Amino acid sequence: MIPSPASAERVDVCVLGGGMPGLAAAHELAQERIPHLLLDKAPQLGGSLRPLPIAEIQANRFYPPLFPHDRAALSLLGKLRMQDQLAWRRAPVGMIFGNRHFKMGGVIGFVMAGPLGMTQAIQFLRAVGTILRIPDASVFDNQAALPFLRRFFGADLANRLFLPFLEAQFGAAMENISAALVVEQIWAMAGACKRLGFLSGGLATLLSGLQHALWAAGGKTETSARVVSVERVGTTYRVLWERQGEVRQVWADAIINTFPIPIFLRVAKNPPPRYVLDLEAIRYQGSITLMLATERSIAPCYWSVVARKDSPFWMIVEPSRLGGGPPVLIVSRTVPKTDPSWKMSDQEIFASMMQDLGGVFGDMRAAIPRDWRIVRDEFATPIFEKGFLRKVPAQKTPWEGLFNAGLVHTYPEGNFLGGLIDSGNTAARLGMEYLKNRDATSMKRMPGGTMPSPTR
Repeated sequence: MIPSPASAERVDVCVLGGGMPGLAAAHELAQERIPHLLLDKAPQLGGSLRPLPIAEIQANRFYPPLFPHDRAALSLLGKLRMQDQLAWRRAPVGMIFGNRHFKMGGVIGFVMAGPLGMTQAIQFLRAVGTILRIPDASVFDNQAALPFLRRFFGADLANRLFLPFLEAQFGAAMENISAALVVEQIWAMAGACKRLGFLSGGLATLLSGLQHALWAAGGKTETSARVVSVERVGTTYRVLWERQGEVRQVWADAIINTFPIPIFLRVAKNPPPRYVLDLEAIRYQGSITLMLATERSIAPCYWSVVARKDSPFWMIVEPSRLGGGPPVLIVSRTVPKTDPSWKMSDQEIFASMMQDLGGVFGDMRAAIPRDWRIVRDEFATPIFEKGFLRKVPAQKTPWEGLFNAGLVHTYPEGNFLGGLIDSGNTAARLGMEYLKNRDATSMKRMPGGTMPSPTR
């Protein structure tokens, strides 16, 4: 692919990816008036948080919980002057155990109304209480989740409540999943029983406000822009990107990458070999998600963990139970790259998932389905294996001028809104520090210490 010379553009920073980490990074750069360009292959920005049309409404296939301790998310809402659009609500959270749905009105409420006998209920309360007092989940990074859960809850209770959940969420990788991630998930469930934040209008409100603030501050974005290659040429980077067959190029002093690692490695040209080996050590798993719009609400809770043997789902979400609006059920399957589901048509996957949902909720016709859509994500999430902290690539990389952000940097907290924003903010600050140090070095090298002509 040969770009036209007239298509060349020069910026200080090129941001790869327009999901929440990329938007947060671009917003930080724009606030400091750093010339930058954000590239995203989708027609609209937002990544996995982007609302999708279904049944004449816009719905999110993924809604990361907003907790009171999400400082990065709350700070961003403050900068955007959107605090008045945030409401804190007690979220109806539940667990599907066998064919029954139990609401978790706090840990004690779950024990009182849940599926446990008295002895196991006491054991459960003691274990959860101990886990909630753990000051730092990362101390369990080197331990596997299932032995950890069996040690805290006992083998029988861990096998009944947690084993189906882990199998559905991680599949064959379950045996090596880090206990630190599970500790964070238990903390999240306990926190969700208290209250969660919900934005009026959903995540579309946040994405719209963020984009307008970005553009108002001089930020530049390109959508439907597929990145073809990223290459370091001398002391700068050249990024080739394509839209509708036309190849363009941008030259940048620094790169902020938010792509999943396998996608970044596809487009990176001649990165340091040792760095490539480190990145290839991180495995990913895919997901296939069903968004189902119905006339009637199906799930009694906003967020339900599935502890049902042989269930293909580990969680079922119905956002209308938290924020109101027409009911849309969201269920996802964890799908490895070798799974035959990738070759199935959307109609075949829909029929299979409806059958599985029928095993949980009974006759699905009673909900009166209105519309549906299937969303496939080949690299939905890294597999957070034990010892993952040793594998996480630093946000400041060995490839000079390249900085990373994204889901891999939210471990062990998980895929929550604050973690995604914080990873983007950190990458932007590292990038700006790099540019500042580079300018200072250039000034010292010039005769008389004169500052070179600024690009910013």
